[in-house]
Amino acid sequence: MNLDENYIDSLREKAEQALTLGDIPKVILIFQEMEQAGVWQITARIAELYETGYKQDKCEFKRDLEEAAKWYRKSIFESDDPVAHLGLGRIYFEGSVTVKRDVSQAQIHLNKAYNCDLEKVKSNCVITDGWIMGLTEYTIIKAEWIK
Repeated sequence: MNLDENYIDSLREKAEQALTLGDIPKVILIFQEMEQAGVWQITARIAELYETGYKQDKCEFKRDLEEAAKWYRKSIFESDDPVAHLGLGRIYFEGSVTVKRDVSQAQIHLNKAYNCDLEKVKSNCVITDGWIMGLTEYTIIKAEWIK
């Protein structure tokens, strides 16, 4: 797909402005528009917003792991994005009321992310006792090792 770089740049600027205002729902709508324009990497970024949530001053966007998992799965299905594998691995490891904790699925996705040889992903993984743990700057998963 041939991307219209000027259009994508204008969308990026709009997203940055919305983020500055703390308007995460608007950022997500702009990111969805970017996805429709062919920016495949943006799908995992939408998932990251749902995974981490956002709170600054009076602006709050609640964390939604079920929605994050949906967007990560879409990204994996459509592009096998290693960033999406990293995020989905974190969600499966952490678990929640809406997404069942599944350590074996977590390990599969974290391994896929780590083995992609992408520096951004590897710099957010920690290897210890044979486990690869996925980290974000917002959420550090507490290590729980199965003996």
